Amino acid sequence: MSFAEYIQETRGEMRHVSWPNRRQVAVFTATVVAASIVVSLFLGLFDFMFGAGLRELVRLAPNRVPVELPADLGTGATPGSGGVPVGGGGEPVPGTGTTEQPALPTPTPTPAGPDLEFEPL
Repeated sequence: MSFAEYIQETRGEMRHVSWPNRRQVAVFTATVVAASIVVSLFLGLFDFMFGAGLRELVRLAPNRVPVELPADLGTGATPGSGGVPVGGGGEPVPGTGTTEQPALPTPTPTPAGPDLEFEPL
């Protein structure tokens, strides 16, 4: 099939299409716009309700959530330290009777460079 035959057959098929008149186009367009508005209002209402509910839950939640640590983490001991708490602080470490706090690991900075940039799509 050549390109000219393809165009000729396409034109023949387009003659069989039932095209809507101007009034039908207006009615269909109005229907789509109205349905879009209704769906957006519906989704917006649920988004508002869930957002308000979550805000209320966060507001009512206690400021501090107690976390139970395994016994070996509460001592402040690190592997190879002989069980001696490390670091400093003001609150007693649970299970040790001392105010020494375990040292926190120092975060390593992430290198920033051209390999972390996004490629354009």
